[in-house]
Amino acid sequence: MWSCSRICTEGGDRVAEGKQRIIQKFVPGKQVTLAHILEFRPDTVIALGGGSAIDTGKAISFIYTKSSGAAKPRCIAIPTTSGTGSEVTSFSGLSDLEAGAKYPLVDDTMLPEIAMLDPALTVTVPAHVTADTGMDVLTHAVEAYASPAASDFTDTLAKKAFALVLEYLPRAFRDGQDCEAREKLHSASCMAGMAFNNATLGLCHGIAHAMGELLHLPHGRSNALLLPYRAGGGAGTHPTYYRADDRSGDCSAAYPGRRACPAEREDGRGSQTGAGGSLHCWQL
Repeated sequence: MWSCSRICTEGGDRVAEGKQRIIQKFVPGKQVTLAHILEFRPDTVIALGGGSAIDTGKAISFIYTKSSGAAKPRCIAIPTTSGTGSEVTSFSGLSDLEAGAKYPLVDDTMLPEIAMLDPALTVTVPAHVTADTGMDVLTHAVEAYASPAASDFTDTLAKKAFALVLEYLPRAFRDGQDCEAREKLHSASCMAGMAFNNATLGLCHGIAHAMGELLHLPHGRSNALLLPYRAGGGAGTHPTYYRADDRSGDCSAAYPGRRACPAEREDGRGSQTGAGGSLHCWQL
């Protein structure tokens, strides 16, 4: 994460002027002090990294502004994984490893002013991380689509993100150097982020956050374990939390590569989603 005192553009070339400070090698969940940023008083914060790094940059900027009364630094988010979509959301999740808890921050001012997507930054992501983060994207898309706050705009973004993940995640998992697959996943991550930022998420994500902290599981993997049982993320069929028409099954039915998962076992013991629809599983 970079804190820059001034960034300007001259003659089409990007030129950094003044002081710069780099905060690197931080461990997600460890204490991040505000002393440096309070002393440095930046006008721009560049958050480069995965979801935890970007969330930290957004949260530090937000808390700094509230604590100091200074003008909010411009936030530039550059994701290096295709998962959280944090570069286009007003959400931030901060972990407390000692308490085993994860605290969400939600404020419109945490939405980065600039998001830069470069899929080349993701080609070295290991296969297991690609799978975990990719399932986070899929969950964002499904829950946004099934949200009672969904709209025509969020539906369009969510369905496209869903389709891209199903087509290109297996390719990126098998071959990390597949540039087309990496590009499509990066786009899907951003689109799913825009969808859920406006439509909200559901119970699957709520449980996944708690489960991940307690069991030390990657967030995307927690979502992957829960999603077949809580597709759409609603609480039963309660209209406050779950769309009455339960369209989580619409996405899966549109994809011909699906296979049966525990949520639709023949013995009927698997959990069904909402009003009878189910999310199908795919094998990478």
